[in-house]
Amino acid sequence: PYFWSDQYDMKIQAYGYLRGHEEVAIVEGDLAERRFLAAYRTGDRVSGVLGVGVSPKVLRPWRQAIATRTAWSSAAD
Repeated sequence: PYFWSDQYDMKIQAYGYLRGHEEVAIVEGDLAERRFLAAYRTGDRVSGVLGVGVSPKVLRPWRQAIATRTAWSSAAD
C-alpha cells in the first residue's frame, strides 16, 4: 500500500503497513521540526515507512526494503 498527500507546504508519504506494527523508530529528521522519516517493524522485518516533509528520494531505499522484506536489523541501523 502507498499514499501521499500535500498538506499546505508539507508532503506526507507512506508505504507498506503502518498498522499492527511492533515498533516504530524515527530513522531520520526530527519530530519537533515536522520533517522526519519513521520506519515500522512487524516481526523481524521492515513493514512500513512514513515520511513527513522529506523528499521522495529519501523513501526510495525504504520502499525497496519493504518490497524485499528486509530484516529490521539490516535496515534500521
